[in-house]
Formats: sequence, C-alpha cells, structure tokens
Amino acid sequence: MPVATQLRIKYSDLFDDNPLPFADYFIGASKENLFASIPLLVNLASPGGEKSAAELVNEWFSLANQTIKQNILGKLNQGNSIASIISSLKLAEYITDNQFATTQTISDAEFELNLFKAYLVLNEEQDDLESTNLPKLPQGGGDESFMAWMLMYSYHNYDLSNYQIWDIIAPQVVKSITFFQYLNNRPKLQPHLAYFLNMFGVADWQAWVKQYLAVVFPALQSKNISYFDFNVTQDADYNSNCHFLDNLCVGANTHRLSDFITLRSFPLMKIFAGRYRVINKLFLMEKMFKSLQFLFSININNALPAQQQLADFRADHCDKFSEQTILYDVLKKSFPKKWTHISGEGFKEKGYSAEPDYYIRFKNKLFLFESKDVVLTGAEKQSRDYPILKKALKKKFYKIEHNGNIQKKAILQIIGNIKRILDHYYTQCDIGYNGDAIKIYPILVTHDRQFDSPGVNKLLLHWFNEELDNIKGTHNISNIKPLTVVNIDTFILHQEAFKSRGKVRFEDLIVAYHEAMSIIQPKKAGSQLKAVQRAHLSFNHFVESYFDKYKLRKKPTFLREYFEELF
Repeated sequence: MPVATQLRIKYSDLFDDNPLPFADYFIGASKENLFASIPLLVNLASPGGEKSAAELVNEWFSLANQTIKQNILGKLNQGNSIASIISSLKLAEYITDNQFATTQTISDAEFELNLFKAYLVLNEEQDDLESTNLPKLPQGGGDESFMAWMLMYSYHNYDLSNYQIWDIIAPQVVKSITFFQYLNNRPKLQPHLAYFLNMFGVADWQAWVKQYLAVVFPALQSKNISYFDFNVTQDADYNSNCHFLDNLCVGANTHRLSDFITLRSFPLMKIFAGRYRVINKLFLMEKMFKSLQFLFSININNALPAQQQLADFRADHCDKFSEQTILYDVLKKSFPKKWTHISGEGFKEKGYSAEPDYYIRFKNKLFLFESKDVVLTGAEKQSRDYPILKKALKKKFYKIEHNGNIQKKAILQIIGNIKRILDHYYTQCDIGYNGDAIKIYPILVTHDRQFDSPGVNKLLLHWFNEELDNIKGTHNISNIKPLTVVNIDTFILHQEAFKSRGKVRFEDLIVAYHEAMSIIQPKKAGSQLKAVQRAHLSFNHFVESYFDKYKLRKKPTFLREYFEELF
C-alpha cells in the first residue's frame, strides 16, 4: 500500500493554448456519456485501478484522435500520472451538479478530447494551489521540513487514495451495527432512528443494513473498472427498493460541500427508473457508518421537533458512542480479559475526574488510551497549506490558547494522566504496579482515516516529546514510550490477533513502528524520498504492511457475532 508520489500531468504540460472556461468543455456532451465517465475516472484514480499516463492516454483516445494521441504520448515522461482522485471527484461534483442534454450534439472524438482537457484543467488547479503554498513550508531540510512536506502533499487525499477496500468493510460493518444497536437501546435517540427508518421505508435497522449490504457486496465483487450498475428487479418490492436507492442518489443542483461530503453522502447516481450507478466504491462502503453520522447529527437531529433534538448531537455522540460504546467494546476484545481493564466511566465511579479514556495494564506494561473522534473541516483538510494544517491539528490534539488560557486537548491530557500514574494517584482503581518500573504506552485513538496521513503521528509526537521534557525534572520518564496514533479500525480489524498474544503483540508493533519512524540515511543514492516517506507513515499503514509481509492475515471471524444480529 505505497503512498503515491508521481508528478501530476496538467493542461500546460500538453497544450500550448490557454484553457477555455471550464463549462465550455461540456457544451454538446450528453448526460449518458458524462455519467459513464464519472465512475471510470474515479476507479482509475483509486487503489487497484491505477494506470501510467501513457496507458491512460492510449485507452482514452479513439482512432479518430490518433494524431492528437501520438502528440501527447511524445510529451509524457516516465513516472508521470494523469489520474488524480481529487480531479476525478471534482469532475463528478460538476457533472452531477448540472443538467445535460439527453442527445449528444458533438462527435465522440470531440467529447473525449474535451473531457481530457477539462480533466487536465482540474489537475492544473491542484498544481497552482500547491505552488502557492510551497513557500510556506519550513526551509532547511530538518525534521519539520520533511513533516510539513508530507502533510502538504498527502493530507488532502490520503484517505481517498490509500486503502484496501476489503479492509474498509469489516470496520464499517462493526461500527454500523453497533451504532444502530446503540440508537435502538437509547430512548433519547429512538425518535432519530424512527425518522431514519421512515426516510428509507424499512421496518427496522436490521432491514436497512441487509438491504444496504445487498447493494455493497455485488459492487465490491465486480471487476468492471468502467462502472457498476445496480438494476432493481421488477417484482413486488420494486417500488420500495427504488425508494430505498433514491435516498442514496446525488441530484442536480445539490449544495456542494467541501471534502466531497455531498458525494460521500450520496454515493449513487440514478441513470433512469430502476437503474443506479455507483460513483465511488469507497464512498458506498463508508456510507454504512461514516456518512451516517453526519446524516443523524445534522439532518435528522435538526428535522425533529425541538423537544426531541439533542442540544449538541455531535458532542453527545463522541462521548456516549465513540468512547463509551465502540472504544470500550473494541478494546475489551483486543486484549486479554484477565488483564486490568479500567474504562473512563470506571474511574468516574471511583470519584476521579480528568481520567484516562481507557486503561489496560498487564504486569509492568500499561496502555494508556485517549480517544478523539474529531475531524478537520473540509476547507482545512483540502487547503494543502501547512500552517493551516498545523494549526488545525494543534487545536484538535494539543491545546487551544486564548487570552492567556489553555484548553487542554489529547496530548496534554495524556501527559497529565502519565503524571498521575507515576504519582500513584489512581490508587482506588489500581495499586498493582511499581511506579519506577512501569512501562507506559500512550495511545491516541482516532476515529477517522484522515489522521492516518503521513506526518500526523510525527507532528503529534513532536509536541508530546516537548511536553514530556517539561516533567522530567519531577518525574521519571525513562519508561514512557513514544506517543502512537492508532486508528480505531486497526483494533477492529486485528482484535483477534492482538488478543491471542501469539505471533503479533501490540506493544512489539509499537516498538517496531517507532524504530521504523527514525529517518535512516538510505544506502542507495536517490532513495532519500523513500526513506523520508517510511519515517512518516502512520501506525495503521505500518501494521497493514506488517501483516501482509508476514502473511498474518486471517478471516475476520469476529464478524460472525455482528451478522447474527441481522439474521
């Protein structure tokens, strides 16, 4: 699962004239051809569908454009790429947001050339943005220069371009089913669930999940790189099935939200009655849980009568579901039961405040968890502006400073809890360790794949180390391990391997990961870029590569208990 670093081909690389106004490239194009192009271009920019620039050009142009094709091929260099997930999704937004004629009034040769130019214009916009922000990067080639470079060039699209689709399924299924159980069992949220079920026209949440999976699995199993269409069977359930799928379809004149939130929320296109096309398989899969959170917290919560709304759905969700439900459940299943497990609520029951979100100890090894279900705004994420990204990450995970006051976030909260543990503050909960010998593994659990981007853990570790140095005069920090940012999906996917304590031990992976994060001067000339990349990869990326390298992957048998809830 390598991080892409190829140079992006743009309009000015291949054409000498100035580009037309963007809308002009679609004059005379038909809705049918444009709707067919969207999933193809998304697939070509997604893992498993990548092609070299030359391969793409050869397949893009027909014989009618042979001269143009040969001219373009002569300008390409090895290592260049054309397909970009950002350009593909921006093109999808434009096409689905506008109306087009049913009949095409230009030739197919004109259509394919115009679409190609429009795509390169979008590539050019990306390059212009990066060129504008390049001078803002720290200079000098030090650690922050490398880290900033990785964040600027990777953060905006890492979650869109770096994944294995079958690794997305298990966490989405687990979180989706757990979320619906949570909604169903919490009286305050039953009106929200009822509104949702009525919207889709299903009797219960089990029916929704089963019907959704009936769309997902055929789409994921399809090997057709062009597009996948879901055709509704003409039977007694035809109207209800169409109603269900209509709620997943993007429509013309839809308000476009940053970071492709609209496409994430509506991952299908309606071609005609009874026929639906998948825009992006990733978005289709993540609709099961990730996109549903936004639907519940914004649309559904605001649509309910005032007395049934939660004052701050998002904050309530992060506390009651992300931490007290999914985090507690997954960590219990990822580590042996005989170990000491103390949840945040467990600390509160003993009268403590400012407590860890979760605490696991085995002999002299203590795993200290802080959970943060946060995201950057779409504008921040897509900015490609290192100062903006750094400031946003600082506010989410380090601290907020205002008028001399400091609001502590995850890093400072972890430092505070490390001090309390070394001071034996939590004696009402755990007294079975030696403060001088205890090894503490600080873990920051995130709930969104955007924080798996290269450079994030490096930046947060830098802040953590600064704060750790501040307490070394009063506390023995020699056994404090580096801060590790771990996606909750990593625990979900590998819970059985972690719990078995066999070939894979969680703490050994942490040690190996931080050893790999140390920049090692490459033995071969020209390998500096790969060395820098390797030193900035996320823990999740490291774990997936480790499991693949040593062939440790097994079937996720833990899914059985979740599917039993459906059938």
